[in-house]
Amino acid sequence: MPENEKEEGARIIEECFDAINSIPNAIRNNSDDEEFAWFHLGFLLFGVRTCTFTSSRKHDDDDSVEGVLVALEAHAESCDLPKAISRELASLVVSVREGPEFDDMSKKITILANAIMGYLGPG
Repeated sequence: MPENEKEEGARIIEECFDAINSIPNAIRNNSDDEEFAWFHLGFLLFGVRTCTFTSSRKHDDDDSVEGVLVALEAHAESCDLPKAISRELASLVVSVREGPEFDDMSKKITILANAIMGYLGPG
């Protein structure tokens, strides 16, 4: 691949991540504290999936996964989660730390996210 194509690809990826990282500020400015707390929980779950995926492709330990897990645990403590969802979240964190296959972890995150959406009800 020519060098200019690599640079263009890297620029596009960087712009994509910049756009993704700007989402929390936009949501924060257009929601109340409770709405933002639930959004942030979902955003952290997405972060776990993203970091685990990139880490699995690099085949090395990645501190970003642990950072997102710590943030997820801390944030979850401040949310009023039903016990079943709290248990599943704790199980997910343990499973990610043990290094499960990405596809298995991704399925667990999807199930957990659906449980949270079901708990929150139609919006």
